[in-house]
Amino acid sequence: MEVIRNVARMQHLAHRLRGERTRIALVPTRGHLHDGHLALVRHAMRLADVAIVSILPLAKGVPREGGEKRLSATLTHDVELLISTGVNYVFAPPLDEFCPATAATEVVVRGLTERLFSPLWPGYYVRASTALTALLQVTAPEILCLGQKDPQLVAVTRRLVSDLHIPCQVVTLPIVRERDGIAACRGLSAMSEQERRAAALIYKALEKAQVLFGAGERDAANLMESVREQLEPEPSIRIDYLGVVDRETLEPLATIGDSPALMAIAVTIGRARLIDNIALE
Repeated sequence: MEVIRNVARMQHLAHRLRGERTRIALVPTRGHLHDGHLALVRHAMRLADVAIVSILPLAKGVPREGGEKRLSATLTHDVELLISTGVNYVFAPPLDEFCPATAATEVVVRGLTERLFSPLWPGYYVRASTALTALLQVTAPEILCLGQKDPQLVAVTRRLVSDLHIPCQVVTLPIVRERDGIAACRGLSAMSEQERRAAALIYKALEKAQVLFGAGERDAANLMESVREQLEPEPSIRIDYLGVVDRETLEPLATIGDSPALMAIAVTIGRARLIDNIALE
């Protein structure tokens, strides 16, 4: 496994591999890798001849002082985890070089980058779509592997690839969950036992809504109310976002029709903000 920090080196390598008709898969990450990322990496390796994991620590919120240094400090740990997967390359360019503050270009996917979770992390999905476009240019993958935990990132990516005619197949994998149903994420290790028990309620509430949907309930307000009834009595949970949306357009739905829909949620427990979703189709 080779760790590449230089953009020109990564571009040269990707160009050579594509010239040799080598099939490349990319797994983009923000670092702080967990089991969900590792599952994506293993799947990417099954789909392609060469797999690349990018580590680009984009901050979702306003970065705290020294935040990027703390994120970069996890690179050693992430690389150690990736060695066990047998992945071919790790692309981890310095963030201030790959996404410099002086950059004048942004990629906005109208109707998608400003919906769903965007009010919780202003500007994040524009930064993510811009960085992803650059990553696709540099690494030239034929396959892009994403998890389904962030449905907004998936929708933005699919539309971006389609609109810009980027020759890349977007492959998504189901959410990797802990034994108690919590979606794998970076913040779990810092949770107390009580916070962890509260977090386990999220997926249970989503599952109940899915059962109601399966029984014929199509009113989004009723489905969301069932989730609130289960989560709001828990004092450590603050619901930051809860909505039923079209899976592709992210348009909020009052009534679920024939198009694939999903229920998405973001909650704060202690110092962690967790997101999750479940299909309603």
